[in-house]
Amino acid sequence: MIIKNRYILTLSPLLAGLLILVVMIAGIGIIFNYTEQNKFKVLNKWEFRLSQFANAKVEEIENKMDERIEQIDDLAKNASLSLFLSTYDSVKNDDVSLSAMQGYVRNLLQASALRFGLIENHKMLSKTNLTMTSEYGLAFLDKNNNLLMSTKYFPRNVKKHNKIIDKAYLSGEIQIIDFYSEKKQQVVYGFVAPVLKVQSLDSNAYVGTVVMLLNPQRDLFSSLKYSQSMAGLYESNLIKRDGNSFIYLSVKNGGFNIFNRISINNSVASYFAYNQPGGVKVLADYNGIDVLVTGREIRNSSWKLVQKISVAESLMASNKSQKYVLTIFALLVVIMAMLFLVIWRHMNSLKWQALCIDFEGRNNLLEIISENVKDKIIILDEKNNIIFMNKNFLQGLPISHDAFLNVHVSYVLGKEFAELIIKSSNDDYAVVLPQTDNDKVFHIESAELSLAGNKPAFLYVLHDISELKQQHYRHEKRDKSVINALIKAADAHDPFCESHSERTRDVAITIAKVMNLTGSQLASLEVASILANMGKLHVSKTILTKTEALTKDESKSLKKHVNYAVDMFSNIEFEGPVLDIIAQKNECLDGSGYPKGLTSHEIMIESRILAVANSFVAMMSARAYRKSHTVKEVLSQLLAQTETQYDRQVVAALFHVCENKMEWNAWQVI
Repeated sequence: MIIKNRYILTLSPLLAGLLILVVMIAGIGIIFNYTEQNKFKVLNKWEFRLSQFANAKVEEIENKMDERIEQIDDLAKNASLSLFLSTYDSVKNDDVSLSAMQGYVRNLLQASALRFGLIENHKMLSKTNLTMTSEYGLAFLDKNNNLLMSTKYFPRNVKKHNKIIDKAYLSGEIQIIDFYSEKKQQVVYGFVAPVLKVQSLDSNAYVGTVVMLLNPQRDLFSSLKYSQSMAGLYESNLIKRDGNSFIYLSVKNGGFNIFNRISINNSVASYFAYNQPGGVKVLADYNGIDVLVTGREIRNSSWKLVQKISVAESLMASNKSQKYVLTIFALLVVIMAMLFLVIWRHMNSLKWQALCIDFEGRNNLLEIISENVKDKIIILDEKNNIIFMNKNFLQGLPISHDAFLNVHVSYVLGKEFAELIIKSSNDDYAVVLPQTDNDKVFHIESAELSLAGNKPAFLYVLHDISELKQQHYRHEKRDKSVINALIKAADAHDPFCESHSERTRDVAITIAKVMNLTGSQLASLEVASILANMGKLHVSKTILTKTEALTKDESKSLKKHVNYAVDMFSNIEFEGPVLDIIAQKNECLDGSGYPKGLTSHEIMIESRILAVANSFVAMMSARAYRKSHTVKEVLSQLLAQTETQYDRQVVAALFHVCENKMEWNAWQVI
């Protein structure tokens, strides 16, 4: 029975006005949502561009530094320079020999300085007695850090670099002289390379150093200059943390802002870029302006690159486009609302007439379907009173066709069966319908309905799956027979392992229940426990019953039983990861197991439980090569191998259950 509703509703002008208002509000919301999403997309594009630009800047800086390192390294490895520094102490009082050697080394210094771009001509070469100095150039020092030869204007006093020079001697590697400032903010950085004694077998026998002092404003800072983009200016800074401040090296007014110090608390953007290099974020910089900022580490340097661009500049073009779209879209919303108002009055009556015709057709179709399907159908209201029951459900019930209407379902079907239907959630139930003699298994599906006036109702469809259950039972019985036959075959193949599979299953399931595994996990573990050792049917009986220690080849053959078992049952569709559990039962937490050498986080919990249960039963039972162990001895051995082979929680669960499983002690005597 279906209750028919033929009332045709009409919309009042007030409701129509509210609907138009809702459309306009929704349209405005969509516009603003679109603009926000568009801003997000634009910023994402600028994040990528900024990251690419920062990567290019860092690569440019690192390439320049690598070029200088390669230059000074080649010079330090020059054989003539090594010979000069190695023999300097012995010939420094011999004017003739010293003059000859100095001539060649001076030419080497001149050629290198010219090639490195440190001087423009040979006149800029000096000896140690020159008084005119600057902070840039190339020099050779002896092992006592005395200046032997340098380019013109190279500082005579190199004591400030002694620590870096000593570090180069100790490490045997090129060291970087960090940025420092001299007179009139003259910034200097450089490199120190140790020179190895000529033909020395001692890799730490250094006889002097090559020192290169450079002007970073010419050498590196050109990479920090502002770069013009379509949206604005990219700003590049080098920063280094010093206590609660950042030290900046940056471009300013066409020049360079050297060693400007700013508190960490006043520059959120720089703090983020410095501490999370590679990340990109919108934050306030030291001027209080929102910027898109990212940071990069510079190889072999304590300084980091901060690359940023103003958010306002990056969104400038996007904002103009968004204002245009906002205007057009607002006009479209207004036009659409007006058209809707015009069309609505014309279409309203036709629409509802069509809906009523459609509803009546669907209603009739539902009546035909519900009265002819073999499933039992019942509809209850929110108080569990019967609204509808099809003919198939009524068959066999001592009640007339209309007598069940608005009657509580428990009065018609009985309290037990009624509760079963009401609480169903697509589960299978074995129930006996009232006034019937046969047990029936029904799959109950439920769905919530909405009746006129938005009153809730609940549809229940009971599908008879008794025959399917019978088939499933027969298949299950057949599978158990096959498994029992395999177990008997395995027991006959290895008499020392008689009843091993059943006992392993009992121990594994007992542990799993204590550890609160789900029903599906328990089912998979039970099947895996029974089948786990079936692969030994492919292992020679001689190996299984051997009383002496197995050879390497025999051990290798025995370990193959895991793969044999997986292959035996690979064509069977199990309900759950049965084959995976079997495949991992001999894996160890430390990766020393087989066949794949898995480690702790890669091994399933079911396989960890099966490993402990299998070892427990094996050690409790006698074998061809040893006697059985007591429960206490087995538990001690398992505990000793936790963290390396067995899971500590699984072993702890086994300790807990062993206290109440006295019958397991009987396995020892068999």
